[in-house]
Amino acid sequence: MIFIMEDVRGFVFDMDGLMLDTEKISMDAWAWAFREASYAPDRAIFHSMIGHKIDDCRSILARNLPQGAPVDSYFQAACDYYVQKIEDHPIPLKSGIIKLLEFLKAHDVPRAVATSTETPLAIKKLARSGLAPYFDHVVGADQVAEAKPSPLLFLRAAEHLSLDPEVCLVLEDSGPGIRGARAAGMQAVLIPDILLPSESIRDLAHYVFDSLDAFFDVFEGFFRQPVYNE
Repeated sequence: MIFIMEDVRGFVFDMDGLMLDTEKISMDAWAWAFREASYAPDRAIFHSMIGHKIDDCRSILARNLPQGAPVDSYFQAACDYYVQKIEDHPIPLKSGIIKLLEFLKAHDVPRAVATSTETPLAIKKLARSGLAPYFDHVVGADQVAEAKPSPLLFLRAAEHLSLDPEVCLVLEDSGPGIRGARAAGMQAVLIPDILLPSESIRDLAHYVFDSLDAFFDVFEGFFRQPVYNE
């Protein structure tokens, strides 16, 4: 694989499903709330929420539940279940994330988080997972007028890093994130989580890897080449 990364000077990370192995917790929360409301869990609905901010997830839910269903109470129940789980249990990390972040930190590569989660919860999750020290900047969905697939989250992250968008590389696991990264003019790396990407999303991404470990193996070798450090 040829890595066209000579101009990359900063990294922008998605959070859930990319660094934190939390999408499974989200799926459990939605499934639990469905069962509590006597609805059969529907993975297609759950998967359609991945990568979207909380208000958009509420709208997706409302469109897919029967008319008259108690959407707000159901939604709150799922959110409460999720928050309780991440507060009561260690937050699992995706394989390879510490290795990558340690490498970037050691080489003074600027790093930011751009997440569809609202900032206070994102900061809490990063702190509880042990990843907070690796990031000086966290951009949550509450900081911009439009979340993913809008480019605004990524553009705000680039501003915080004091970098032009075209020299930023985005690591994402979802379609909305890849669309937003490309719309921002950044290089986009797709590392799918529980939802397999469509062909259109795979084609939109500059690079696709099966895992952070696989990405790191390629990136580390490229980074150590003189062209990156000139």
